[in-house]
Amino acid sequence: MRVCSAVLLVSLLSIGPVGSQPRFTFDWEAMAERLVAQLAPQPGEKILLVARPGDFDPLIPHLRYALMEAGAVDLGVVDVIEEPFPEDWDADVLSRGSSLARAAYKEVFGDFDGAIMMPGARPGHPVYSALQDLLQEGVGRTIHFHWTQNGSAFPIPGQPLPQQAVIDATYQRALLDTDFGALAARQRRFAAAMRTADVRVT
Repeated sequence: MRVCSAVLLVSLLSIGPVGSQPRFTFDWEAMAERLVAQLAPQPGEKILLVARPGDFDPLIPHLRYALMEAGAVDLGVVDVIEEPFPEDWDADVLSRGSSLARAAYKEVFGDFDGAIMMPGARPGHPVYSALQDLLQEGVGRTIHFHWTQNGSAFPIPGQPLPQQAVIDATYQRALLDTDFGALAARQRRFAAAMRTADVRVT
């Protein structure tokens, strides 16, 4: 009986590593380098990060360093207020404060060259809105790096979302391994084809 138990235990231990999944880890440095490469800052360009505290914090120092390596001017990070807001906060105070901040941010960053909108930042935040206003006026350019926030990942009916580690691995692979030049060319061909026909999106 002891021999059988020992054999069974050894068998289980030998099977364990083979059947286990490799543990997902973020490659913060590689992601930062890819995001900065996509933004393509020129030496001396002023670049800003917009972030929500607690979301992708480990990526921020790598982004800032990659910007400096590219010769860009690192304007630092503007944090948005973490949500949901406390229930006892006055909505009128928040609305008034948001309007004042939006106008001030637009003035402060009126000559910015680029920004990376980090996960958790959204159009309702005043700094985000101010940069959107400037973009519409032809000032600057931005990368919107949403990950699973703002509806970037949603369940299909009858198929719930996979575990967060699976989503993270999928997005990281898409960010690091996609040939964006080839993707852009394919999208241009698709857009051209849609202009010549009636299209129904389901």
